[in-house]
Amino acid sequence: MSPHRSAIYRGTVRHRRKSPVQHAFTYEVGMLYLDLGELEQGVLDEASPLWSSRRPRTPGAVSRRDLLGDPAVPLDTAVRDLVADRIGVRPDGPIGVLTTPRTFGRSFNPVSFYFCFAPDGTTLRAIVADVENTPWNERHAYVAACDTGPGRRVVDVELDKVFHVSPLMGMDQRYRFRLTAPGPTLSVHIQSTATADGGDAFDATLNLRREALTRATLRRLLTRFPLQSARTGALIYSNALKLKLKGAPYHAHPDSPLESQASPPMSTTTPTRTRTVLHRLLRHWIRDGELTLVDRHGSTTVGDPFLDGTGSPLRSTVTIHDERAYRALLKGSLGLAESYRDRWWDTDDLVGVVRIAARNIHRGDQYRRRLRPVLGPVQNALASAKRNTIDRSKRQISAHYDLGNDLYGLMLDDTMMYSSAVYPSPTATLHEAQLCKLDRICDKLDLGPEDHLLEIGTGWGGLAVHAARRTGCRVTTTTISKEQHALAVRRVREAGLEDRITVLLEDYRLLTGTYDKLVSIEMIEAVGWRDFPTFFRRCSELLQPDGLMLLQAITIDDRAYEVEKATKSFINQLIFPGGCLPSVREIQRCVGSYTDLRNVQLEDITPHYVTTLAAWRERFEQAVASGDLDTERYDEKFQRIWSLYLAYCEGGFAERRIQDVQVLLAKPRFRSESLLRARPDETVTRLPVPAWSAQERDVA
Repeated sequence: MSPHRSAIYRGTVRHRRKSPVQHAFTYEVGMLYLDLGELEQGVLDEASPLWSSRRPRTPGAVSRRDLLGDPAVPLDTAVRDLVADRIGVRPDGPIGVLTTPRTFGRSFNPVSFYFCFAPDGTTLRAIVADVENTPWNERHAYVAACDTGPGRRVVDVELDKVFHVSPLMGMDQRYRFRLTAPGPTLSVHIQSTATADGGDAFDATLNLRREALTRATLRRLLTRFPLQSARTGALIYSNALKLKLKGAPYHAHPDSPLESQASPPMSTTTPTRTRTVLHRLLRHWIRDGELTLVDRHGSTTVGDPFLDGTGSPLRSTVTIHDERAYRALLKGSLGLAESYRDRWWDTDDLVGVVRIAARNIHRGDQYRRRLRPVLGPVQNALASAKRNTIDRSKRQISAHYDLGNDLYGLMLDDTMMYSSAVYPSPTATLHEAQLCKLDRICDKLDLGPEDHLLEIGTGWGGLAVHAARRTGCRVTTTTISKEQHALAVRRVREAGLEDRITVLLEDYRLLTGTYDKLVSIEMIEAVGWRDFPTFFRRCSELLQPDGLMLLQAITIDDRAYEVEKATKSFINQLIFPGGCLPSVREIQRCVGSYTDLRNVQLEDITPHYVTTLAAWRERFEQAVASGDLDTERYDEKFQRIWSLYLAYCEGGFAERRIQDVQVLLAKPRFRSESLLRARPDETVTRLPVPAWSAQERDVA
């Protein structure tokens, strides 16, 4: 007999479903019972270096991160703290864990049991069942007090079910655990009864026989069960499929947090594996900027307080209210937005969080580019199936621009320009900056009374009214948003410019005729990447042979375009359905391949968009705080998603993940380039662009 408390247990597991459908299966299993004191002290190394923090790939090892609590906390401390918090008494005797060893560096533990003894080492004081729900990689620990007394080995306790384990098991159940203390044999019987009628729903029985823990017995265990983790997982999934085929009802993961299901306080729930994975990814990913995650288990800080362009440290703190946020954050920007909308997390600096992500995202892009050859064909096929037809484009534009003119009226200035302004000075107001932008567009296009200007993307008529009033040109402007069209028509009428401006409710693909000049301000983002060639071809066809076109476009970094264009993201799913940002390289490719236009000028106005978005966000938040925003129409979830949207764009522009450019394109017979050279007295003062650090230059 081994002198250790630790041992090997081998035997069988039987699962039996009794209602509403019957099903059963049995399989063999080999497990380790490890005394935590012996494990931490290394006295088991004569059998094998079982603690995988020493040798992670050791066959039969047990990893700290597979077990209960924060991996940074010693296991026996985590167990004692948990038991003391749940039942009010801190166990002070030996603790043993019954668990499954790793095979090939992987572990699969549907449940691990912790036996907490009194100092005599024979009387059980508490039992902990650490349960994992396989489909969601979440964990929860059930704790029960017990006192077996001298000579008694059987523990019999009942607990309410508070953790969603399987999509084929409901929550309205009660557990009964019957366990024997570890000895020559060890058995566990779990019975689940429905709380509504008291009928048996499910039971599982684990019958095991002890073997001494030696090198020879451990070798036999691993030989007998070489792929135990994979085999157990396959058995559970295959039998779940059989149950489903038999008609077992499906129970979706509850939407409410665990505590709303009468669970113990969330502070006592063990960290999920998803949390551990996310923390590991963030440590690898975030190097520039400091991000602190705070949850019920404590706080973790990653990165360094990188100085931004103003010399201030770039740092943010994220507070996790619901650990489902960890799983959501692994889904990318869409998961980030949905979890923020639902209040699963908050932060002291929303723009700062986005800036840190944008500053470090190029590391994730490297992996996504490697997967592009595999995922690209699938994404392209799905995108083709949802191509922006004329009818679909109308629905998608309506989803954003028909939210209500009152909403945009509160957020924008009097020009109602929903695009980047150009600030003539750092002290200029938003309204002054928008007027400056409109003047610059008129000057770049060299508009005069003899010109007929076509505008693709009316907005609310701001440019059309300004251009006709300032230069005397004729304007035909088109939109496919009904609310924008109605307000633009009214503003033209109120300005007395009905004889100079025609407002159409028409898709750009259906326009006819030719025009002297053409302008499109941040409309191309709604075109869709499949239709970028169509857009530029139609623009070229609508211009006179000596015509001139100005495009103001939000663009994405050339290196990120291919991996982003067909990806489901926060912006193209929740804000601009069907939208896609072009890159400068893609714009040049389309111009060169599908038109007879040539490049005349390109200006990057990105720094101005950071200031513009900050002004919009401030005005929006003031409208919310003052009660001017209709909260019945724009509820809290809308307000949070809209605040995130504005902060998301501001942070993206601040870190140059996205840019805003004005591109001037000319038809073959255009010969007035000299008119485009700004005189010294017309030069616009630009906002200072943050200087790059040596680290940023290295990344670039």
